[in-house]
Amino acid sequence: MNKSMKDFEPEFQKKFSNVLSDQIKETFNKMEETAKSHTQHTFLVNAGGATAVLAFIGTKTGTNSAIWPLFFFVIGVIACGVQLLMMVYVHKFLFNDAIIRRNKFYEKDATLEDITPKVSDIENLIYQKIASWACFTAHGSFIVGVIIGGISYFYSGS
Repeated sequence: MNKSMKDFEPEFQKKFSNVLSDQIKETFNKMEETAKSHTQHTFLVNAGGATAVLAFIGTKTGTNSAIWPLFFFVIGVIACGVQLLMMVYVHKFLFNDAIIRRNKFYEKDATLEDITPKVSDIENLIYQKIASWACFTAHGSFIVGVIIGGISYFYSGS
């Protein structure tokens, strides 16, 4: 299937143009919605953990054992911010890629392969990798914070 766009009828070209334009809008909106809700969830649980630890520190004088869970929850909150920023760059890449593919389509000599999204380009994107690691860090920080908080609470005799 190495036909160029100029080899197709104008009606097909117009339909395919609409499909490419719809892809631009749909992928951007879905990715944005998913990334936003996921980051909000992760931020909420880490910020909630940090708030709970701060409330605990406020009620117990001389308690240093809660500092480590607080540290991990704050790391989780920071990782959420990094993840959100990197997802903005991923969205920018996807948006620019969709525009480039659509422009190639209008050149009429582009093949279908030229205007098909390349998954490997997205997977190899450094922003995607950083966002993934930030996501794992945020989730891991919450889990470690909860575990250390529970252990330190039980061993502190509170």
